[in-house]
Amino acid sequence: MRINLILLIIFSALAQFAQAQEILCVESQNNDVLLDWNPPVLPCGPFVSYEVWVSNDPTTAFALITTVINAAQTTFTHVNAFNIGDPLYYYIVYNYNCPGLPPVISAIATNSFGSFQPEISSLDVQAAGIEVCWEESEFIQTCGYVISYLLPNGLAQPFDTVFGITNTCYLDTFSNVADPDLVYTLTYLDCCDNLSQYNDIGYRLVSSAADQQGCNQLIAYEWDSYTNPYSLDFEYHISIQVNGGPVEVVDTLANNQIMFNFFDFIDQDEIRFRVEVIDENGMVRSNSPWLIDTAEIVQPPREFYIRTLTVTSPTQIDITFFVDSLAELRNLEIDTSKLGVNFDMVERYPSNLFPGLGDIYLPDTVSAIYNAARYYQIGSNDSCGDDHYSTIGRTMYIQAELFDFFQNKVLWNAFELENAMVNNYRLYRDYGAGFQLIETIPGGAIEYDYVDDISAYDNQRGTFCYKVEAEYLLTKPNGFVEALTSSSNEFCLEQRPSVYVPNAIAPNGINNEFKPFIVFGNPTNYNMLIFNRWGERIFESSSPNAGWFGDYNGSPVPTGGYPYLIRFTASDGTNIEKKGIVTLIR
Repeated sequence: MRINLILLIIFSALAQFAQAQEILCVESQNNDVLLDWNPPVLPCGPFVSYEVWVSNDPTTAFALITTVINAAQTTFTHVNAFNIGDPLYYYIVYNYNCPGLPPVISAIATNSFGSFQPEISSLDVQAAGIEVCWEESEFIQTCGYVISYLLPNGLAQPFDTVFGITNTCYLDTFSNVADPDLVYTLTYLDCCDNLSQYNDIGYRLVSSAADQQGCNQLIAYEWDSYTNPYSLDFEYHISIQVNGGPVEVVDTLANNQIMFNFFDFIDQDEIRFRVEVIDENGMVRSNSPWLIDTAEIVQPPREFYIRTLTVTSPTQIDITFFVDSLAELRNLEIDTSKLGVNFDMVERYPSNLFPGLGDIYLPDTVSAIYNAARYYQIGSNDSCGDDHYSTIGRTMYIQAELFDFFQNKVLWNAFELENAMVNNYRLYRDYGAGFQLIETIPGGAIEYDYVDDISAYDNQRGTFCYKVEAEYLLTKPNGFVEALTSSSNEFCLEQRPSVYVPNAIAPNGINNEFKPFIVFGNPTNYNMLIFNRWGERIFESSSPNAGWFGDYNGSPVPTGGYPYLIRFTASDGTNIEKKGIVTLIR
């Protein structure tokens, strides 16, 4: 696992860094303490003495334990030092003959250096390697930091040294970030080549793994529970980067959670995952190497919606819908329902008929026979056996009924479509000259009816057809709005024939012919009979265009009342009968 791992303590460099120190080391030796120091590099005047002061509490008064009058003597052994306590704190007073200037006093050093276990504050996997960082040593005698691997047997194997008390990070460029046994530990190095203790729990990267679950459209991430040697109060931050975009912290998990499922991606996305250990102060203590995966999932539809539902003929309803191009589907099917629940499949199509998907048109040639509004959705199935469904819509069904004399009542249900808002309904009528717009009605109701006055069309054939068109705005999943229309069925209504007859005729005057006027009729089996007062038939015609001029067998009949009976079959199959008495005046 580790190659050429040696302790790189370079004594020339150590000596160089030591020049910047005053007290080089405070070393416990049995019951004694050995001090070693450097004098100031540029004293202000002639040497007088070194004073060594000690205390077992750095916040209380120090006691003078010796005065060294030999400038070359820079060590001192404090015999039986621990009789006054442990730990012990020392400083040196450097006395020089410098009139008007105070003596130089060193910083306080302590003998607890050798028993101290420093902490690694963070491990960070970077592109160039693993950055190992720690807090600056609190011991002034520190000259460097020894970076070690913590071996499985608990021993520390040094592999590099960082010199300088203020240098608190190291970039490990040759360790394998994927090595599950990679554990770091740190020791302090003083200027006398003494080492502190090291943490025998060690500091490790977070080892993580990814499990792509194609049929669940997710990536399941899992990592080893992090052992925090300095605090139990930490949490995991989950960072994700998709397709080189910004790195986002997508979740924060408690330290007893070691799994995270990521869904927010599509097939073939490049996804980078990382878990970070964050302590109670918000500091990053460790993290995992970036896991990089190309998503391999069975991509469900992300946009799947009906656009239009139009009844195009008495035997066909056309459905247009949209499926995004990334959807991986095996088939598409038309599903329909009377009430919007318990849909039944009408027809199924293999998806390879629609390469690239997008806008699709499918006809339903089965459901129009119900002569009623129908709910629709498009169903689909993928290779995982999962079903997917579009939005739901409902067709319009229009019908009409005879309402009053020369009036038809037209009725239809509201057009329904998820994420759509109907603005208007445009009502059309056809009396034989093609469909023409007769009214625009605002949307918002559930059911609609409209009374159509057809009195201006009494000279027409008597068949009036209607259809309605819904104008609506459809909000797509991407937020864009599309203006669309869908149309109902066509409903034709045969008008009830009306027969107008004169109540009197004057053969020698203007109204000299008795002939019925049939409105909205295309009569068949027509027959008109006229009788005299004795019940004798004096006139008969089988043509609605043939009238009676007040004669019988070519001779005028006298003034009086003459019963008539008119019978015919209307175009809708209704048998019509009209009878009465016409008065003849001479």
